[in-house]
Amino acid sequence: MAVTKYFSLTTSDDQITKRFKVIHTGYRRIVQKAETVNRTLSGMQDVSRGGIYTMFDFIIKIREQEDDEDYGSLADLEYFYLLNNPNGTPSDKLTMIDHYGNSFFCIFTKDFMPEPMGIMLEGADAYFAVKASFEILNTPAGSGS
Repeated sequence: MAVTKYFSLTTSDDQITKRFKVIHTGYRRIVQKAETVNRTLSGMQDVSRGGIYTMFDFIIKIREQEDDEDYGSLADLEYFYLLNNPNGTPSDKLTMIDHYGNSFFCIFTKDFMPEPMGIMLEGADAYFAVKASFEILNTPAGSGS
C-alpha cells in the first residue's frame, strides 16, 4: 500500500478537494467505545456498551498562502471547518482520504485554533500549526447491547 505525504478533504458536493500535510508527531488515530460502567449494590459491574467510533486528531502544517493549487491554505482549511449545515450544499460531511489511500466520510469537530510557527503571519512564508479533529461517520464498526 502506497503511503502519501498528505491526506485530502473533499466537500460533499465534490466541488473542492485539497491536500494537507500532517506533522509526524501530530498524527493520532483514536478508537473509542460508547460505554458506561456502574457498580451495583451487590458489588458487581453493570456494563452498557454502544458503538465503537473512530476519530483522527492531526496537527496540520499549513501555509497562510499556498502556491500549489492541489494543497490547501489556511483559508481553505477554515472553509472546511466552517461547513456546518448537515442539509446544506455542500453539507458538513466531508470525504477524507488518509495517507494510506483509505476513504472515510467524516465531520470536522472541536476547535479551530491556528498557531503561527514563526514570525511571519501572512504570505507563502507564513506557516501555521492547526490541530484538527475528524470523527469518522462510516462507523460505528462494532455493535453493542
